[in-house]
Amino acid sequence: MPILLVTDKDLISHILNTKQIVAKDAFYELIAAWVGDGLVASAPSKWKKTRKLLNPAFNVHVVEHHVKYFEKHAIVLIEKLKNAIDRDGFDILPYISSCTLDIMCETVMGVTLNTQQGEHPQYIKDVHEASAIVVRRLFSVLQRFPLTYRLTKDYKTDQELLQRSRQLPQKIISERRRLKSSSVANGTSSDDKIVSLLDILLEAKIDGRALTDVEIMAEVQTFLFAGHDTSATTIAFCLYCLSKNADAQV
Repeated sequence: MPILLVTDKDLISHILNTKQIVAKDAFYELIAAWVGDGLVASAPSKWKKTRKLLNPAFNVHVVEHHVKYFEKHAIVLIEKLKNAIDRDGFDILPYISSCTLDIMCETVMGVTLNTQQGEHPQYIKDVHEASAIVVRRLFSVLQRFPLTYRLTKDYKTDQELLQRSRQLPQKIISERRRLKSSSVANGTSSDDKIVSLLDILLEAKIDGRALTDVEIMAEVQTFLFAGHDTSATTIAFCLYCLSKNADAQV
């Protein structure tokens, strides 16, 4: 499979903003088990409907409302990093991953996880291991094809990781449903009438029908797996580059 790497910023902007190039390439088949038929990997026809459905969860008013959660979890992150700065060197990604997962869940899912306080550490480890398997598959002829991939040790490991990792999104969905039911029963409303992405998924209809549990699970898995991990990796690389360029830190 030929791969074209684009580095020109203007061309990257054009590709990311086009409404024509929305079909996913073969790479997404490698993470299909982890994100299902969610926003990241779905076909253009479904992607457009889902994207339109979820847009209200990311408007300017909602993002501004979430800033307080960004700050809340960033403060915890800073305190965690203070305990590590005296070392000669350390891997910052696990710290960032815990922070982005906490932010993702409290803003997008409407559920508090407290990952930075030591809860749910296995999920982050499983995501990192699954990501490593995806990279190995990219560079392995044997593992690129589903039939031969099933014969490898990585396939068995990936299946174990997948089964275990599904527990967290299932817990989040159940917890949000419980909170919504409790809110209705007590006659209370959500903070500033801000509706989370998960709330939209639980209440929305596409083509006149409610979303199935499988469809809701796919979107939650997508944002948990792809959302927190890509954000954490980007932030970690930015911090690394800043550490190597003191003049840019001001």
